[in-house]
Amino acid sequence: MPSKKIKVFIIDIHAVVRDALTAILEIEEKIEVISATEINDDIVAKIKKLKPDVTLIGVCVSQKPGIHKLYKEINEKSESKILVLMPSNEPIPFLNALDAGVAAYLPRNAKSEQLLNLVIKLGSDYSISDIDILRQFNKNFNKLFRKSLENDQLSPRELEVLILISQGFTNNQVAKDLFLSKKTVESHVSSILQKLELEHRTQAVLWAINKGIIDVSQVTN
Repeated sequence: MPSKKIKVFIIDIHAVVRDALTAILEIEEKIEVISATEINDDIVAKIKKLKPDVTLIGVCVSQKPGIHKLYKEINEKSESKILVLMPSNEPIPFLNALDAGVAAYLPRNAKSEQLLNLVIKLGSDYSISDIDILRQFNKNFNKLFRKSLENDQLSPRELEVLILISQGFTNNQVAKDLFLSKKTVESHVSSILQKLELEHRTQAVLWAINKGIIDVSQVTN
């Protein structure tokens, strides 16, 4: 008896993007795209009727003003897990998505294999450890973003870079972890030092500890 396929509902503004995402997902025999459509007033009702395991939200849709209202509606009126493709360097839409109960996200520069693996994972039952890891990640991101608003000196991305530096990451390792180029990471480090009027990375880590952004137990010599 064939195993049950993971049903996916795709939402994106552009037909070419919907077609591309469909083609990528249906490479995997375990996945079936049951609908690929642009956003409209009947979208939640259609999701409720078709009962997809995963609802995939495209990048352009994820940036629409008030999109978190759609996430909440889908979350409240269906059991579909929401996967959002996000711009990797824009935290505000992601914060709204998390608050609305989105299950997972991928940056738009993620590889096809990452998308396929995450859809398969979402289409299967989470273990307790999976849920705990996801919730902890969401909690950490919210804390990071709100701290950036409070101190108003460093951006969320700069705080991410600073936290990784405190854990002993090199610029190359930070770049790999955050899907950035080494040059971009170097630019962030220079910006951090300039904004804080410091000369060395170690001084920046000490500043973050003093501000309560980094716990001393996180620091690696």
